[in-house]
Amino acid sequence: MSTEELPSVEEVVKSLTGFDEIAIEQKFREDFTSLSPTMTTRALVFILEKRAGAEDKDAYRTSMNMPLGDIQGRFSEDDEDEQGKD
Repeated sequence: MSTEELPSVEEVVKSLTGFDEIAIEQKFREDFTSLSPTMTTRALVFILEKRAGAEDKDAYRTSMNMPLGDIQGRFSEDDEDEQGKD
């Protein structure tokens, strides 16, 4: 997947549905807005995996087993500059 095809963190956050938020809360045992920055990006990968057809438990396992560098690689590089500003 080229970087142009990768979604930004902001795009994925803006696309979250209430059902996505419930799934995150159930698997990550915290409200989405309460997650640490790294867990937030893992939660977004969890949602991307679910949208790609993975079952919740498999999507969660994938997002938790991925090295942080791979997690960051799932989003467009523009986000790295934006995340550093927070």
